[in-house]
Amino acid sequence: MKPALKVNPTKSVPETNGVCAVPCFKEELVRKIKGWLPDDSEVRRIATLHGALADPSRLKILLALSGESCASAMFPMFLASHLCTSHQLRLLRNLNLVATATMGKWPITR
Repeated sequence: MKPALKVNPTKSVPETNGVCAVPCFKEELVRKIKGWLPDDSEVRRIATLHGALADPSRLKILLALSGESCASAMFPMFLASHLCTSHQLRLLRNLNLVATATMGKWPITR
């Protein structure tokens, strides 16, 4: 029978107030990267935007929109119900990816 493999316990990384205390050897590089990284709220906004674009229905709607389009023209284009397409348009509108206006009684999306 083979002897069991000995595993050395890993040393824990020392932390102070949630910040790693291990010295960084490329401090200038870290400082440079921190300089161009967006703040947390901007990162959340970008993640939300990418999440919206990751949905095939919303991405199709955005790709189909060029200029202005009547919202009711979107329904047959995507073979989806009015409710489903309206929901996707509302989400896109909330992210300021599309805007709506009215022309007479009819809403248009641009």
